[in-house]
Amino acid sequence: MGTLDELIHYCRIEDPIGSLVLIGESGCGKTYLIERELREALEDTHCIVRVSLFGINSIGALHDAVKKQWLYALSPLFTKFSRHPDQIEKMA
Repeated sequence: MGTLDELIHYCRIEDPIGSLVLIGESGCGKTYLIERELREALEDTHCIVRVSLFGINSIGALHDAVKKQWLYALSPLFTKFSRHPDQIEKMA
């Protein structure tokens, strides 16, 4: 199983235990793999956000950073639904 397949498998686990760490030398393609290939593979089922840990010094700060990026990723949907409020009813 390749790296992309492992990532897809992990993302589809119902209740994963622990975390998955993707390591590699600078410039080996980690960001590309996540931002392009994994995002495309899971675009119908997952929202992928990327959070820098630079300057994060507490769990609360990490929570806030993840929440901010998640809301940013979903902002196009908010715009779409604000123009079509009836679509929100269909989702509920």
